[in-house]
Amino acid sequence: TLTGTALHGLITSTTGKPIAADVIVAAPSMGNPKRARAGSDGRYKVLGLPRGPLTISVRARGFRPVRVNNFRVDGPTEKSFTLEPVSGVVGKVVAPDGRPARGAWVRLAHSDGQRTIRTDAEGRFTWDRPGVDLSSITAVAYTPWHGSSERSAPKADEELLLRLTDGAVVEGR
Repeated sequence: TLTGTALHGLITSTTGKPIAADVIVAAPSMGNPKRARAGSDGRYKVLGLPRGPLTISVRARGFRPVRVNNFRVDGPTEKSFTLEPVSGVVGKVVAPDGRPARGAWVRLAHSDGQRTIRTDAEGRFTWDRPGVDLSSITAVAYTPWHGSSERSAPKADEELLLRLTDGAVVEGR
């Protein structure tokens, strides 16, 4: 039995199968976000949360991330999530030291053209493009402060990790 301000629940796919996932809970009154890991049974719990509005983020490899803003926890609270599978590319960009590369650009080239997207605050990106064959996609990440990553091809149901290199690029006339 949970007591105090705790959040718990179940994370499943749209087919009802439990999913191992990361749960991140943040609030303005918290210094650092609290993190929990849902195991293969999909169950998670986060203890010792402040009362009031929270932001909850749920991420799992191969699934579209979910974010809930202004969720209130005033005691033991249950919140379950259903995640949708991604039919495109899910990835993370890290700096040479391994830290997330916030705001990095990711260029995805595929058989029908190319697309450039930006990473979020955790260095993550998602590109959902039904009908595009994953085997035709290559990705490269870059920022003005680092050398670009190696060109990589995503794999089904795997998070693509792009590591930036030391150095930077200067272009001009």
